[in-house]
Amino acid sequence: MNNIVLIGMPGSGKSTIGVILAKRLGYDFVDTDNLISDREKTTLQDIIDKKGVSEFLKIEGIVGEELNIDNTVIATGGSMVFSDSAMKNLLNGSKCVFIDVPLPEIKRRVKNIDTRGIAMEKDDTLDTLYEKRMPKYREYADITVEVKQNSKIDNVVSKILDKLK
Repeated sequence: MNNIVLIGMPGSGKSTIGVILAKRLGYDFVDTDNLISDREKTTLQDIIDKKGVSEFLKIEGIVGEELNIDNTVIATGGSMVFSDSAMKNLLNGSKCVFIDVPLPEIKRRVKNIDTRGIAMEKDDTLDTLYEKRMPKYREYADITVEVKQNSKIDNVVSKILDKLK
């Protein structure tokens, strides 16, 4: 595979950045959240509500394990990093870019936490998700791009392209 895999918290802009990055590179674009919804024929939130977080994570992992594409920017769901086998497959011959957005900015961006389809247990908050996920994002990242509150998408994409060179 020759892909760029985007990881980061919900609200970090993986999908938006991914579309523009793909256009600039002449790559295809895939959002694994959309693949999960298509596979299950329902929304992410519906899967979490009806099947539970652990079943959602299992489905997400299978989608990541089975993905076999080239020359594609892949925006992963924020919890994909919890499936080591999925990440091993996605990163085979690919570069992993961590979109690092500070927690206060994530909180500002994510207003629909209960309906967005975020894999989180009942007791979880954005704070606890951030705490659990940051070590995994750092573990898998080949490249980290820090995104400030007023960062323009094109500037973030340019930073990624510079670091990929």
